[in-house]
Amino acid sequence: MTAESSTTSSTNHETPSTNPIKPALPPTLVLHATDMTDQMRHSAVTIAESAFKTPVSHGKVYARIADLIRIEFGKCFEAKEREDEEKSNGGGGGGERKKRGEGSSGWCCVVGDHFGSCVTHRMKTYIHFSVVPGVNVLLWKS
Repeated sequence: MTAESSTTSSTNHETPSTNPIKPALPPTLVLHATDMTDQMRHSAVTIAESAFKTPVSHGKVYARIADLIRIEFGKCFEAKEREDEEKSNGGGGGGERKKRGEGSSGWCCVVGDHFGSCVTHRMKTYIHFSVVPGVNVLLWKS
């Protein structure tokens, strides 16, 4: 059974870090809300920055960027999730594992400049931020 939390987005701005142990946040980043670890948060921001730089040739730009973020983040954390799952199941590798495809990682992403949200997510898997002024990114695992 996985722990879940329900989150309604609110604004909680975070300024760039001056702590030498924590990496500085990009100057355009506005972090609205998160319960992710620092490592996951950093990965989400890095992947989003890269996705916004990717050329998109069709009209549904935000949908394509959201899909890129969702897929890359799923790839990034799929192996870690598998390790954690095996540890919680006693480390035995005897059970069958369904191979995950791009669309089945459980990660969800919304990108846009005007939307409301209320999502139910697993603990430590939610982030709401902006890397491009006025464009928000929501990323969570259901």
